[in-house]
Amino acid sequence: ALAARDYRMAEDKSTILDRAQKYLQKGYLDKASLEYKKVVEKDPQDVTQRLRLGDLYVKLGKKDDAVKEYGEVAKIYSQKGFYLKAIAVYKQILKLDETITDVHFKLAELYGKHRLIADAMAEYGFLVSFFEKKNKSDDVLDLLKKMLEMDQNNIGTRLKLADIWHKKGFKKEAYEEYDRAVKKMIADRNIEKAEKVLSNLYEYEPNKIKAKGN
Repeated sequence: ALAARDYRMAEDKSTILDRAQKYLQKGYLDKASLEYKKVVEKDPQDVTQRLRLGDLYVKLGKKDDAVKEYGEVAKIYSQKGFYLKAIAVYKQILKLDETITDVHFKLAELYGKHRLIADAMAEYGFLVSFFEKKNKSDDVLDLLKKMLEMDQNNIGTRLKLADIWHKKGFKKEAYEEYDRAVKKMIADRNIEKAEKVLSNLYEYEPNKIKAKGN
């Protein structure tokens, strides 16, 4: 009985797909999308058909629906450990709408898992700029911490983190980060940059920097 039911389900799916293909051949994209939607409802894990449905939505100008389908596909790939495939689909979503912050977060996380540090940092960098424009300093702070966990030697990230600590009034945390950045610059023989940072700090609090230098 189970085998018969499974056969009927498989037959139903193939029948629907045949109908969808016929609609596609005739150029009836809207009708074809409805058939693919039936297939996806019947078998949500079928990433091939979900991708086809997403592609159809793009052609039909239904961006939100396409993003939703692609998002589900990327989630399935991630759950199954197909991270590179998930990355490719998330990048496809960003071509439709690069402002979806959730996708940038997921991409950064996936890049991090694959030790694709430069790519992960680029995603976090986009998010930092996005949240800076919205004056969400707490979100920026969290992102910069994640970026430093990923790349301890990134002086630009460390200085940006120090600046935000300073603006928020956390002087101790700010000066610790400035100190680490300056030491790294000196170690890398970027003396001019180190002097510039120290000069800016002197303008902030001359007594503190003078005391530190003595």
